[in-house]
Amino acid sequence: MVILSFLSCSLKSNYTYYSYNNTTITRKDNGNEIYLYPGRFNNEDSLPDAYVKATYRGLEGYMECLVIFKENGNIEIIREGGTFDTINTGLKIKLVEISNPDFIKWHEKKKGNYNNILQLNSALNIEMQVNK
Repeated sequence: MVILSFLSCSLKSNYTYYSYNNTTITRKDNGNEIYLYPGRFNNEDSLPDAYVKATYRGLEGYMECLVIFKENGNIEIIREGGTFDTINTGLKIKLVEISNPDFIKWHEKKKGNYNNILQLNSALNIEMQVNK
């Protein structure tokens, strides 16, 4: 388990868990598809029908995004690489589109205050290094 100032992530089989302030996301990797579920799940039978799906192309493609844990328990995802789709409605996870100039301003404002922000990557080893 890696702990990042109240943010944690742990890897168990093909499920990865991200938690902050009593809010958890379950990540399930399946080849070039990554599924993000609100809550903690550890088997196929318990996975909800509502989720965010990220896809990327083979060896030259990648998935990367920022996950923002909000104080109200909701989660925002800012896509940086890959294709993201919301499956079903009523999610606690919300995809947020930000134009490049606005993203740069937002990122500068957040610099040094990453307690509730996590960067996800299709390569878990890179993700863990970045989030240390």
